[in-house]
Amino acid sequence: IIALIFIYISIKEKKIKYYQNNFFYILVIFYIAINISALNSNFKINSLESSLFYWRYGIFSLATWYLIETNEKFIKNFTIFFIFIFSIVLFDSFYQFFNGNNIFGFNTDKANRLVLLLNDKVFLGGYLSRMLPILIGLIIISFQNNKLITYIFICLLLISTDISIYLSGERSAFISLILSS
Repeated sequence: IIALIFIYISIKEKKIKYYQNNFFYILVIFYIAINISALNSNFKINSLESSLFYWRYGIFSLATWYLIETNEKFIKNFTIFFIFIFSIVLFDSFYQFFNGNNIFGFNTDKANRLVLLLNDKVFLGGYLSRMLPILIGLIIISFQNNKLITYIFICLLLISTDISIYLSGERSAFISLILSS
């Protein structure tokens, strides 16, 4: 939806500069290449199912660029929202560990592994390990003025996320976290 809204806004306001850069040209070439490859596949329908709408990721990136340029507080507001969501997920992981189910009542009886917040999939550690570097980067960018408080918050975030991923029982997520740390 965001990609379609951005396409509409960029056409209406004649914001052609977002489409005239090397990133977009490489994306178009890549999109054409993967669709040609999908058409040459033995399983055309399965291949096209994943590659046909791949354009939306590039347009979403352009829409993010547009939002950052037009809204001065976009990154800071997004960072605060992201910290809020990440904190809820961390709180839920510790709640699960001590109570056996998450705050929405999903049971964690899958070999003593922690589950995601809104369903019973055991991807909690993977989610945390992939989102933590993004969150740390956003915190550093958004709160540059308060360096001491920022570094203390990042250290607390790292420690609590390390513990939560260890408790989730996902080895690949833990290795990913160690590499990103």
